[in-house]
Amino acid sequence: MRRAASVIALAFPLLALSPEAAAQMSATSPAHELINATCTRCHSSDRVLKADPKQLKGILERMERKNPEFFRDTDNAALTEGLLKVLNDPAVAAGRTAWDETVAKGQDVFKDASLGTTGKSCNSCHRPGDLRGTADRYPTFDAKLGRLVSLQERLRMMIQSKLGGKELPLGDIRTVSLEAYLKSLQ
Repeated sequence: MRRAASVIALAFPLLALSPEAAAQMSATSPAHELINATCTRCHSSDRVLKADPKQLKGILERMERKNPEFFRDTDNAALTEGLLKVLNDPAVAAGRTAWDETVAKGQDVFKDASLGTTGKSCNSCHRPGDLRGTADRYPTFDAKLGRLVSLQERLRMMIQSKLGGKELPLGDIRTVSLEAYLKSLQ
């Protein structure tokens, strides 16, 4: 059985899409459970929605090499066509653009010594390559505080304690951007 529509339906949250794209993806098949278990092993729908449509063919080829049994019964042309429709949906494209802009701002903030008074930036102590997977560890338990802390809270604490910066409110664009940048390093 061809499962392209099922893959698309499971891979994306329908609420993030225009009505046309949501309707295009609403089909399901008996392979629903298998596809859901396979896709969500490695990818969140949020991550997939951030994929560059220009790179989709290469992404699908790489996934097919990694998981040939999963793609054996999949109509790759229909899957590619459906995913392109979703990724080019105006709502999805706007979200991807906002993400890319926020990640770029986060990269700038990561190198910005004006966050504090020490003349240092995040980049003074941390190399981006060494931070891969950091975002996945949050929220994490902080023994000193005796509670879970979010990544944004940790960033705020680091800005204050290591950079001598002012306390930033949760949701501050600088910490949101830093968080997005760290998530992009996956």
